[in-house]
Amino acid sequence: MDAEDNEAFHAHIKNRVQEMQQSNVYWALVVDGIPVALSGFNASIPQAVQVGPVWTPPPYRNKGYARLLLALTLQQAKQRGVEKAILFTHTPAAIRAYIALGFENIGSYRLAILKTPLFIS
Repeated sequence: MDAEDNEAFHAHIKNRVQEMQQSNVYWALVVDGIPVALSGFNASIPQAVQVGPVWTPPPYRNKGYARLLLALTLQQAKQRGVEKAILFTHTPAAIRAYIALGFENIGSYRLAILKTPLFIS
């Protein structure tokens, strides 16, 4: 994503992976020693989680790995008492996978960034 491939970038990625490993809200599916999918919760409250990121390296896509991992992570959340999950995506393949897991498409959204700050008092 336009990142420069250098030592600083690799150090940043290594640090981010270590943070994710310690957070207990991200999981990887490893097949034959190869990580084939990532799933996590980027926000949570006792009753609900927001799913994200969900990612599969391109060579391992369309094999059901992310769907399987997400199902397992949602099952684990349910065992902790989580009742609802929400996520945001615009990718048609991802939408189909989420619907297959029981998610319902309830609409679309857009992110708007103001040109100048708006202060509310």
